[in-house]
Amino acid sequence: MSRADDKPVPFPGRPTGRWRRLATRAVVGLAWAGSTLAALWLILRYGSNVPYTDGWDMVPTLTRAQPVTLDWLWSQHNEHRVLLPRLLLLALHAVVIDFRIPMVFDALATAALALALLVGLERARGAPRLTDAFVPLALLHLGHAVNLLWGWQVQFYASTLLVGLVLVALLRAADDPTRAAVVTGVAALLLPLCGGNGVGLVPPLAAWAVWVGLRHRRALVPGTRRRARVAIGLGAAATALAGLYFVGYEPVPYHPSNAGMSGKLLAAAKVTTVGLGPGAQPLWPLSGVVAGLVLAAAGVGLAWAWRERPHERERVGGLAALMAGLAALGLAIGSSRDGFEPRYVLLMAPLWCAAYVTFTLYGPPRLAAAGRAALLGAALVLLVPNTRAGLDYAWYMREALGAFERDMRAGTTADVLVARHAGWLHPHHDVLKDYMPMLRRAEVGAFRALRDAPPAREVPLPLVPASTRELEWRGHAARLTGHTPSAVFMLPEARRARGLRLRYRSRNQAGTAPHVKVFWRGPDEDFSHARSWKSSATGDRANWERIAWTRLRDDASTMHVWFEDALVHAIRLDPDLRPGEFELLELVVLCAPEVDDEAGHR
Repeated sequence: MSRADDKPVPFPGRPTGRWRRLATRAVVGLAWAGSTLAALWLILRYGSNVPYTDGWDMVPTLTRAQPVTLDWLWSQHNEHRVLLPRLLLLALHAVVIDFRIPMVFDALATAALALALLVGLERARGAPRLTDAFVPLALLHLGHAVNLLWGWQVQFYASTLLVGLVLVALLRAADDPTRAAVVTGVAALLLPLCGGNGVGLVPPLAAWAVWVGLRHRRALVPGTRRRARVAIGLGAAATALAGLYFVGYEPVPYHPSNAGMSGKLLAAAKVTTVGLGPGAQPLWPLSGVVAGLVLAAAGVGLAWAWRERPHERERVGGLAALMAGLAALGLAIGSSRDGFEPRYVLLMAPLWCAAYVTFTLYGPPRLAAAGRAALLGAALVLLVPNTRAGLDYAWYMREALGAFERDMRAGTTADVLVARHAGWLHPHHDVLKDYMPMLRRAEVGAFRALRDAPPAREVPLPLVPASTRELEWRGHAARLTGHTPSAVFMLPEARRARGLRLRYRSRNQAGTAPHVKVFWRGPDEDFSHARSWKSSATGDRANWERIAWTRLRDDASTMHVWFEDALVHAIRLDPDLRPGEFELLELVVLCAPEVDDEAGHR
């Protein structure tokens, strides 16, 4: 047996194993630091202190106009129950309301997750690899801009972080899988509180936690036995909570759906592929073929490990459960959404990280090495198109929200702001008009300069339609007999107007909130989409009928539509997309107060 002194001395200048590890660690660390700094730069450069679409529904609670109750926390927001994201947003805005704070939180939390995965990967194999740079490149590339620049997306980040924690725990599960089972059980218990993007992951993760717990419930080591029982309890509780998610659940009316199983599977394949970034879309279908081959290879690696390493079947089963849950989530998204929607890049990124972990731990050596190289190669190939897509989105978003802020600071009145910018801000004019003063009272950013609109001069219309389609009109009520009903109301003479208001009650055969659309036109013009606005169920469930939280106590629904100085001669009302009953209580043209009748007729 040779002594330590007899070991060969490395050739001068040739890197030793230690130096190779340090150099590799430095390269991977630079990839992590560069990705993190790039994400933070994107937020600081393009982030806006203006809420965007779903984020407006948090304004009443953030400004303390609406009380925070358990009913509200558990209530639906579209198809999601978002108790955990709502609490996170309330906590992040507890000191100051700035809609960029959640963006920074999302970036830093994701960077922490990426770092934890890198440390776990190195510990699992005993050394770093250059291909580990895939992890920060996948989780923090600028193609995530649509999520990074939208504070409401704490919802997606919450479930992504929980899935990432499961992955970190699985990396450390070689010696004692019960620790990973407990972490997985906790994650499974919290995932239903993150929305539909979380609840679908619960069954495989909870089942794995219970399975591991049952296998170790009689272990000789007290700590292992205790953790096994906790894992069983957590898995059972998570399953029960996932079931409770659907008690009283209401599908969102008029929810989109992809036709046929083939259409759903194709969209799911796109969702999965775009998890590598929006830059994968222009390369479709080649990117889809490559993505499918890589995931198939990861499946082969897991099958190989299950057969060749029976002592690690619990960890192999955990990885399989996690990847199966994420694949099922992709299928659920693909059943009703555009497969290339860039928001879903974030939800699918953990699937590719799980594939990378699989190639790190398992599989025939050549297959595993090829899988790791393929993933890093894909991340590098897509780095430029992902960055370009993210910067393009960031620029357009900043221009749109920046124009809104500039108009507000310039003294533009609230109604004109809504008319000019609602297309970017929120689908309902009433939400913007009611909630902007709340932000002014809270002295949030440019909202300090918000100017109220002067009272409009109201011109009510007789509730007698000039023509109808697929409805029977009686008095001021209608029985809707088809799926495209409409009624046209004529003004005696064209008037210069800046908005419309209608009050109504509605009931359809499905018992859902209506889909109301209003068109307006001038003389000798046709109705067009460019001069229309709709109200349909969106956002917080309590608002589906009354549109905004401020109107929940009203006995009827009120819908405002604001536009900039249009000549109105006719109004078309499409009361719903389903047969039912519709009662029109009021239809009013809103004119500028300084315009007299003669000027309005010109």
